[in-house]
Amino acid sequence: MIGGEIGDQQLSSSSFESEYRKPIYGRINLALGYGAWSPSVQDQNQYLQVDLLKEMFVSGVATQGSKFYDCWVSSYKLLFRGLGPGWKNYSEADIEQVISANQDRDTIALHFFSVVVTRYVRFLPQSWNNEICMRIELYGCPLDQFSCGESSGCSDDSECMTIDKEMTACVCKDGYRGDGKTCEDVNECADGVNPCIEHSDCVNTVGSFDCPCRRGFRLVGSSCKGI
Repeated sequence: MIGGEIGDQQLSSSSFESEYRKPIYGRINLALGYGAWSPSVQDQNQYLQVDLLKEMFVSGVATQGSKFYDCWVSSYKLLFRGLGPGWKNYSEADIEQVISANQDRDTIALHFFSVVVTRYVRFLPQSWNNEICMRIELYGCPLDQFSCGESSGCSDDSECMTIDKEMTACVCKDGYRGDGKTCEDVNECADGVNPCIEHSDCVNTVGSFDCPCRRGFRLVGSSCKGI
């Protein structure tokens, strides 16, 4: 999401507290608006949702709290929906799971699972600190991902991911995008979303990006402070 592959129109929610807490502000490491998505109602029925526009492989998610306030989600449920009408809860051994998430507002909490095929992904916060504040990321690849093998021709900038016991796929590494056979660097600084903190500039690098503080500022902890 931070790379810009998922557009603002693909993000929705049950509600939002204000114009500055809309779903579009619920992207990992984004420091815009009030620093996260936050609903107008604080209960377990609220959700933040991503529409991938087509069915895709999804193998992991990540969550983060607010950039500016001491609020975060400490546990949530995850729901998937393909092209049909029904939602499917994320389960292990047929037991619906409540996923442990964040313990502070800045640290990214990762959760990976067996690959699912889905179009929609919905996060339902179940417990939180102060109020529901959430930023999210998804990990996955298209259904037509290039198969991997000893002579597959996968890109050096990809890695082989097991989809199930009989199927594998080449997945472009973080900071790259493509079909696995061809992976190109994602210019995070030019994809319409500034991933950097306030008073810093985004500088694209191969497979990643840097956020040096501007002249007159220096990095103090996770913020750029005036000298």
